[in-house]
Amino acid sequence: MLSRRDFLRGASALALTPQVERILEHHLRHEAPLLVPPPTAKRVIYMHRDPDHPGFRIVTDALPFPRRLVKFDVIEEALGEGSFRKLTQRDHWRLIDEGRFSRDDTFQPSVADGYYPVWAANYSPDSEAVWLLEALGLGPDGTEPEGRGLAFRNCEDDFGAMPAVYCETPEAVSLLQVALNEKSAGIEVRFEERTFPEVSWDQLLRTGGNLAGL
Repeated sequence: MLSRRDFLRGASALALTPQVERILEHHLRHEAPLLVPPPTAKRVIYMHRDPDHPGFRIVTDALPFPRRLVKFDVIEEALGEGSFRKLTQRDHWRLIDEGRFSRDDTFQPSVADGYYPVWAANYSPDSEAVWLLEALGLGPDGTEPEGRGLAFRNCEDDFGAMPAVYCETPEAVSLLQVALNEKSAGIEVRFEERTFPEVSWDQLLRTGGNLAGL
């Protein structure tokens, strides 16, 4: 069973607040996370046991497929020469949501083109978890991410492996929720596996899994 010393070592990056004390007492008696969600949650992250890693893989509630993007010539004409290469895919989605471009102005990334791997490395549920935590100062280049029980993988990989982040222990799951609450991130942690709709290989090739046509 987890000792008080072991828990405090894992919580070294956090102040020993009443919430941390409450979680400490819980983990001294149980082998499951105690999650205290924020009053208002704008996002959700999920944890599930990964058979290929001794920990719990973190994914976000992001869409599990790439959304449509604005065509090159349409962006260039509307925003000026060189604009297409300056925009992120998230910029494309924002412009589409704002009504700046019609459906005829857009195209669907698929596994067969270069836009899909860009989405997978930056905006998929797995990779978004890495960059979301990094933006909050929790790693992989944040302050003492190991003190929070987080393990980052493939964040600077040149061989095609996708970024991923794990909570290494059930205690780390609880501590991550505390850290997110302390940062007022508005993110709820759910200690459960996120399920995804089944997509055939043919659908993946043609639409990247975007069966809704978003």
